[in-house]
Amino acid sequence: MAFAQKYHIDGFIKDSFTKEDLDSATVTLMSMDSTVVETFSAKRFGWWQVYRDIKAPGKYIMKFEHDGYYPAYKNVDFKYTKYRHTGDSFGEILMHKIRMKKEVTLKEVVVTATKLKMVMRGDTIVYDADAFQLSSGSMLDKLIRLLPGAQLEPGGEIYINGQKVESLLVNGENFFNGDPKVALDNLPHYMVDKIKVYRKMDERLMVASDLRTLRKDQLPLVLDVG
Repeated sequence: MAFAQKYHIDGFIKDSFTKEDLDSATVTLMSMDSTVVETFSAKRFGWWQVYRDIKAPGKYIMKFEHDGYYPAYKNVDFKYTKYRHTGDSFGEILMHKIRMKKEVTLKEVVVTATKLKMVMRGDTIVYDADAFQLSSGSMLDKLIRLLPGAQLEPGGEIYINGQKVESLLVNGENFFNGDPKVALDNLPHYMVDKIKVYRKMDERLMVASDLRTLRKDQLPLVLDVG
C-alpha cells in the first residue's frame, strides 16, 4: 500500500551543444498557474539524472536551473494508472549555455561630423561652402569646380547639370559689371557661405513676354554666391 501511494519521475538534463549530462541542477515543480509545488536537486541516481518520488501525478510546469545556463521549462502530464503505472519520464531536457560577452577596450577614436554638401529647397539648389575642403588661397573658381553637377569652362562659363548659368550674382546682385571671370578669380573661397542655383525673372523678359504663358524653365539660370 505504501508503494502504491508513491509516484516517481525520471529523465535527463543535458548541455544542448555537447549533450553532456548536467548534474546538480535545480528542478522546480509548479502547478499550471505557476504556483510552486516543490523544489529539489537533480542528482544522478543509477542510470538517470533525475529519479524522484513526487506527491502525486498530474499536470505540472517543470523548471530546470543550472549555473551558467538559461532556465528551461517543460509542460508535463504525469498520469497514474492503478496497479500498472506508478511513474513517468519527462524525457530529455537540453539547456543552453549563457554566452558571456567579452569586454573589448577600443583605442581612442575621433568622431567627425560630416556636413551635407548640397540640398534642394523647392526649385533651388543650395551648396554649403564649408563642406568642401580647399587649400589656403583658393578663389571662387576652385570652389565651383568642386560643386556636384557643376562644370566651369576656361572662358568662365558655368554649367549646372548641363544647363548654362546666365548670370553670376553676389548676394543677389550683379557685381563686377556682369563679368563672372572677375568674381571667379578674385573672390576668396573662405568668404563664401552658401551658393544657390535658381531661375530668376529677368526685367527684359517681363517687358517682352506674356507672363501668363511664360514657363519657369524659360527663365535664366543664375548662380548666387552668398
